[in-house]
Amino acid sequence: AWGLYSSLGFLLYGGHTETVLMLSWLGGGLVAGAMTMLVRRWWGAAYTYVGWLLGALFLSMPMVIFQLSKDLKIDLALTFFALVALAVADEAETKLPWRRGLWLGALLGFAFLIKYTAIFLIVPLGLWLIIDKRITKGAYWGGLAAVAVAALLTVGPWMVKNTLEHERPYWH
Repeated sequence: AWGLYSSLGFLLYGGHTETVLMLSWLGGGLVAGAMTMLVRRWWGAAYTYVGWLLGALFLSMPMVIFQLSKDLKIDLALTFFALVALAVADEAETKLPWRRGLWLGALLGFAFLIKYTAIFLIVPLGLWLIIDKRITKGAYWGGLAAVAVAALLTVGPWMVKNTLEHERPYWH
């Protein structure tokens, strides 16, 4: 999904490489913002500067600089969706409302569509939500069902398309 968006950048923005690279830079900025959001949530507003420092440190890493400046990669977008999904799942302290479940399912579905290796995020996050003792069981199963429905609605059309085009639900 993100790869399609960035490759369409050449068509949408007149083929100017600098303009298309801004789509990649967008992924880096979103990751830095998501890091700041998580630090603020976990440590409190007084430590917001730590989030910005972590974001700046992340953006100054050579592998990230390469991806931002030379290569249109999808890993930064995957990292952004993973961090936001983690934040949404972490907010479910005592219950998982169905609205939050829909958001979480859509985020996990988009992460899976960006890169299939997101399954290594989805499975542990799902196990964490199932095993987590803080969540009361009554309000929980409806939220988990909402996660599953939203993820399937997000991924399903793409899998059907791949099955029709390539005779398998995934593309290799």
